[in-house]
Amino acid sequence: MKTTYFIGIATILSITSLALSGCTNEEDTDKIVDSSTTAAPSSISSTSSTATIESSVAQETILTEQTNADFAHILQTSDDFEAYRNFATNHKDQTIEFDGNIASIANHEGYSTRYDILIYAGDYSATSATGASFQLKNVSPTTINFTGDNQPDSLQEGQNIHIVATVVDYNDGGDLIIIEPTTISMR
Repeated sequence: MKTTYFIGIATILSITSLALSGCTNEEDTDKIVDSSTTAAPSSISSTSSTATIESSVAQETILTEQTNADFAHILQTSDDFEAYRNFATNHKDQTIEFDGNIASIANHEGYSTRYDILIYAGDYSATSATGASFQLKNVSPTTINFTGDNQPDSLQEGQNIHIVATVVDYNDGGDLIIIEPTTISMR
């Protein structure tokens, strides 16, 4: 069973490698696929395969307030900038998911169709905010993947949202966790 799994992965990796290298010759493709399915790699132990699978699953885990204590802390605590920076650094390229609100929208560097959007955790309030400041930086309406039944024509200050995004960076100047949206739904 494990051998079959690794043969499948070898085939996928070979095909992916061909696609990335621009190979279009069907004969070469058949040779690579055939060579990858003839025998399982003998140097892969069950211990290393388990570690590889666990590592892959860990990278795909979505961080939520319920599954990650650091994330819960930054969503609930105001003015802990060191924790915000550490979270962004330690979880760069990982996916986060939370209920938030659109606190502010500004044109990105003078463009009329590109925006910087400030997001706080929880429900919108005109007088207060809790937790870290998240920013969708340099986004356009076409880069925001709205999901759900009540999709708006546009984002506006004061809207409560549910967001899934990838942690990109931390901006020390504005104490912002820069995120890239995966999906946004209204709530």
